[in-house]
Amino acid sequence: MSARLSTTPWAEEALGRILLALTHEERMTSKNAAIISFLNTALGIWMLSTLAVGLISTGYSMLSAHLAELSKKEAQILRLHIEIRQRAAQLSGQLDNLSDKAGFDQNKPDETVAAAVTSFLIPPAVSAQSTFPIYSAFDEYKERPIVSLVVEIAFLLGPQKSRCLTPSIEELSSLTQDKLEVMPVVQITKQLEEMFFSKYWIIYMERLEP
Repeated sequence: MSARLSTTPWAEEALGRILLALTHEERMTSKNAAIISFLNTALGIWMLSTLAVGLISTGYSMLSAHLAELSKKEAQILRLHIEIRQRAAQLSGQLDNLSDKAGFDQNKPDETVAAAVTSFLIPPAVSAQSTFPIYSAFDEYKERPIVSLVVEIAFLLGPQKSRCLTPSIEELSSLTQDKLEVMPVVQITKQLEEMFFSKYWIIYMERLEP
């Protein structure tokens, strides 16, 4: 008596799925073989080379535009740094001259020092008419106060890099003429050193040295 294999519905269904998968795989293999065969033809190679050249050209154009934008941004940051630094150097020279005068006491408030610092904070186009004129390095900045230059640098640097930037906008905004006139000179000079001769500025200017 021969043994007879019986199949259950779930076994038949599983077998059907396997056969379907194999059939699908055969179709995909056949399709992939056809694609590979086409790509090996002269027309296929031409299409691939055209696509590759197009992608490379597009990528190069995008990279060039990005680098150009970065170069423009770096150049703008550099100009702003030079503008601020040279204004601070002019103020430093003026304060040195004032401190050499007879009777000067750095532990007391001094109206002339307050006037010099105020002239430094306002636009050079305005301070040019004052007792302590400050001149701009670049003509494009002569109508702008020092705080606006700091704001622009902070924007260009971005949130991460601008954390090290001195002075802060709040610090600059707090230096009003009324406040400067009652501050001891030593306190004013200390604040200015912390703002414009800080580690941030020393490191940046060292980068510019040949």
